[in-house]
Amino acid sequence: MEISLLVYLPVVLGLLSNFAAMFIVGFHSRKDLREYRKLLLLFLISDLIHTVFQGLLEPIVIVSGDIFLIFSPGIIQNRLFISTYCGIMSMSYVIISFHFVYRALVMSSNSRCISHLNGRKVTLICSVCLTISIVWGVVTYTQFGYQPSFEKNLRDYLSSIQRPFPDDPSFEIIIFQAHVIMVSVSSPRS
Repeated sequence: MEISLLVYLPVVLGLLSNFAAMFIVGFHSRKDLREYRKLLLLFLISDLIHTVFQGLLEPIVIVSGDIFLIFSPGIIQNRLFISTYCGIMSMSYVIISFHFVYRALVMSSNSRCISHLNGRKVTLICSVCLTISIVWGVVTYTQFGYQPSFEKNLRDYLSSIQRPFPDDPSFEIIIFQAHVIMVSVSSPRS
């Protein structure tokens, strides 16, 4: 029982800290931060969604040599959700990029005036973030699925880190190999 509570402690702390930060940014931030506050809230909402997916999937990410592997031992073990998680992770990087662009615009102006983020600009930022997230999720789902040629190396690697091989790896694993080497499998898996 203690172990299962410890597993969810980071998720609970993540949710609490995001809600607390949203409250502070929304109601207790200085007036001169009103425009930047919109970007902060967007980032906090994105991080809140990321935290929920982190709690449901409990994803394990392994980077070894030229292979990037992600799978889910959590409540949901599904390649579609893992792909969605990858898309959500990519959205955070886009939002951070907008933060830097916004700061650069404000700091580079002669009068240090506040750049206004009206509804149209915030909608554009949200649209760009969602589009990149969806594209990355679709690319991950359609292009980075498990392939039988990975089985031997993957079995060896998972046993070396004392993890069982998944029952249905094509349904549960996202794998990306940076330098694709064609490997032929002599006999089909029984």
